[in-house]
Formats: sequence, C-alpha cells, structure tokens
Amino acid sequence: MSETKPTAKFNFQITEFGINPSKIYRNLSVEKLVEIAVGKNEGLVTSTGSLSVKTGKYTGRSPDDRFIIFDDLTHDKVHWGKVNKQFPTETFDKLSQKMKKFVYCNVY
Repeated sequence: MSETKPTAKFNFQITEFGINPSKIYRNLSVEKLVEIAVGKNEGLVTSTGSLSVKTGKYTGRSPDDRFIIFDDLTHDKVHWGKVNKQFPTETFDKLSQKMKKFVYCNVY
C-alpha cells in the first residue's frame, strides 16, 4: 500500500473543507482497492474475480439533478432554468456539514 504525505497545497485545500484525515492513500492498485472494499464489507469478490457491490436503489445520476450555488459569483453568469437550477448557499452549507460528519465517521 502506498501511503503518502500530503503536499502543502493538498493539505491547505482539504483542511479548508474541515477534513483532516489521519492517512491518505494514493495511486493504489486495483487489487489493493478491492482488498480494502472487501475488508470494509463494502463488496465481495465473485467466482470470476470481479468485485461485486450493492449500490442501492438510487445509483444513477439524473440529468435533471444539476444544482449550482446561487451567490454573488454566479447569479448573473449562469443561464438559470431547467438544466441549471439554483442551489441556495445555506443549503450547500448544511449539506457540506453533513458530508464532513460522514467523512469523519468513515475514515479509518
């Protein structure tokens, strides 16, 4: 497994999001990624050697689910409509906090 020290730029960027992982893995082989997924009970190796995972009911990306933060930078630069939907800053902040909690609880 290739454990690497983060660069100063990476460290700055990720800590700006409030994420401070204890380990960072980079450029892992397919075999190592499969080993980690199986070890975390996120999938299993089939008889043909491929990784099988259950992704749940909602796995695809919906083309109608495109949201852009509506703020001072974007309000007059984005063609708002059916494709580019406004996403309030406050909602993004709540979602960001939820994501950070998830990352903290699932990083090993």
